[in-house]
Amino acid sequence: MAEELLTPKILASRLGVTPDRVRRRLRKGHPKDAESRYKRWAIPEDWAKEIKEHVRKKQLKIIAKVVSQKGTCAAEHKVGDEFTIGDKTPAGLCSWAFYALFPFVAVFQFGGRFPWEKEPDKTTVVCPDQENPVAFELRRVWE
Repeated sequence: MAEELLTPKILASRLGVTPDRVRRRLRKGHPKDAESRYKRWAIPEDWAKEIKEHVRKKQLKIIAKVVSQKGTCAAEHKVGDEFTIGDKTPAGLCSWAFYALFPFVAVFQFGGRFPWEKEPDKTTVVCPDQENPVAFELRRVWE
């Protein structure tokens, strides 16, 4: 029985991701071995399984948890407070803290990591109020 010819478009539709994401994974994992037929990638079934493992890993959410609070926080944040950050600013999160968190959240949202952290899906960010600092632990939660 002949092996099914999978293209990035076909594989992406099966995985629920964009064809560009599949192509990037192909180039990264197999830059020289990939065959091109009719100006398309021909993806062997064993590669499809490998790509599926890497591409299907979807980010669910980013959680900001208050891990330390000194002084009196104007927004009344307390240790243990958690905020889920997605496409919108979470209700109840101080706007100044959100401004401090946002660059770090953007890195996590686009798959980046911080080289100084031991865990790739976690970092700590402190709000800019020097008199009453609130430390947040940012965690990226994967599927």
